Amino acid sequence: MCNTVLFAVALLTPLTVFASGQKIPACDESFVLNRIDNLRKKYAEASTGRIDLPESDYGPNAVSSGDSTFRFIALQNPARQKRKCSIRLNRSIGLARAETVELRQLYPTEKIIGLYRYNPGYYVTFYVPPCRAALLLATTKPLNEISVYGCDYQFVRDNPGKGVVIDLLAPPGSRRLVTVTAPHRKFKNAILDGAPRPDAADGKPFYVSFGGEPNTLAAHRKLGALKPVDVPEEAETLCPNTRPARKAYRLSTTITEAAPNTLLAIPLEAGCNRLNACAFVRISGKSGIASFATISIPDSLRHKKTAPAVICPAFYVPVTADIIDKKINIFLLLHDDSQPAIKPECYITAYPHPYESKRLILE
Repeated sequence: MCNTVLFAVALLTPLTVFASGQKIPACDESFVLNRIDNLRKKYAEASTGRIDLPESDYGPNAVSSGDSTFRFIALQNPARQKRKCSIRLNRSIGLARAETVELRQLYPTEKIIGLYRYNPGYYVTFYVPPCRAALLLATTKPLNEISVYGCDYQFVRDNPGKGVVIDLLAPPGSRRLVTVTAPHRKFKNAILDGAPRPDAADGKPFYVSFGGEPNTLAAHRKLGALKPVDVPEEAETLCPNTRPARKAYRLSTTITEAAPNTLLAIPLEAGCNRLNACAFVRISGKSGIASFATISIPDSLRHKKTAPAVICPAFYVPVTADIIDKKINIFLLLHDDSQPAIKPECYITAYPHPYESKRLILE
């Protein structure tokens, strides 16, 4: 029998773990979700109703809600590949005719996508990340909000009298020209990562260099397909709470690069009972069982209440620095001959997305 290591998936810090069967939290998103709720109340209080959007353009469970000038567009992607959406900035999503439409992303990060002319036949291409929800705001009126142009961003604090704290986000090793606008608000000082940055307080553009080495590989990518093999000898020891394994699948691979918070994901295909399945990895002669988990969708982003609260069921294993450049054998076991024929795959993914962050304080 091989030496056994029990893997618990670490997400927030090396000491934060979750047990098998729990949901994967991206991080503490309470402030982000409260901000979304406040924006919705502020700009679309007189809602004209919900519009279910066509799956062909927007993906499953897509909904537009709000009034005739502010529309919140909730999107969902339960697939393991990014989802292309065609966002139509016109009456089809509930917007009344106007000269221009501004499109913003509010979740999972905030981002100014662009300003476009109102055109019944025009659409904006937008990609929803794999296994994530997204929330967009399309508006024909200016927003009276602090905005960051040039990079993704996330508010950490925005309390009157206590200043504003914003995390500027971009890929590692990148350099961005950033502008912060604050309609009807004046700031005397700005501090970027502990250093004074007066041009940020004045609304002038400034360059921000984000640390780290540029990634040469995508943070989310397919590693390969698992192929049928004989049931490995350690199967019963690693999965004692299931029936004897009837089928086994394996992928042998080597990971040469991994972003922070990286996981191996072995998705459980539709029709497979997770109680009759188990996954583990073997590295340098040691085997460790994977944890089963799902990605949770915040309630405030599920405008269609019939939409699933969790997506992307899979077995997950954390990718740590000590397994980089080592041969990894990834196994999926099935304990029921009646399970449908499957073609299991393995992905590498990072949750949340591995941005580098610079903290901006406006006072």
